[in-house]
Amino acid sequence: MPGTFFQNNVIWIDQVEEYAKVNHGYHLSPVYQLQPYDLALKGKFQVGIRYSRDLVEHSNLGIYYYDPKSEKWKYSETENNRRKQILTAELDRMDAVTVIQDLDSPRIKKTFPGNSGRYHIRDVNKIIIEVEDRLSGIDEKESSFDLILNDNPLYPAYQPIKKTVSYNLDQPLQEGPHKIDFKVRDRMGNESSDTIYFSVY
Repeated sequence: MPGTFFQNNVIWIDQVEEYAKVNHGYHLSPVYQLQPYDLALKGKFQVGIRYSRDLVEHSNLGIYYYDPKSEKWKYSETENNRRKQILTAELDRMDAVTVIQDLDSPRIKKTFPGNSGRYHIRDVNKIIIEVEDRLSGIDEKESSFDLILNDNPLYPAYQPIKKTVSYNLDQPLQEGPHKIDFKVRDRMGNESSDTIYFSVY
């Protein structure tokens, strides 16, 4: 791990009995605290967690670290070597880590325009969709979203803090019925979709 530490250090791992509850997903390993937890690092390092043979066929396994600031378990992009039964991820702090399986699809919380909505032509100049994923999260990459208006693909922007997907319409929609097809994927590939029918006058 050259370039990770400011000086020579002894590091070790403790299996901890008391830890922050895992509220979402399937918790599949003990929690390990990397020590010394308050050690300042100058670079990233790789952590690996071996898992048992009976989990080899399980999908969507990831290494999660506990973020004390948000008080949540957060996903760290994970490589799964099924042959060696080991998950690896990069971290930049000496966090508590564990293995969680995420099989939950993201939620599409709210859309504008709304399904069955009827709007004045001047009121629809933007598409806004609120999304939420409680575990592995939603990446900002274009491949996380499909947004199609009247069978024409659009390329929306994603605001991760507000958790909104939006697209500004270049020109007013024509009067009459319209259709939006929307799909969102989380970092584990779980997806949700919605079709919205609305009209403008």
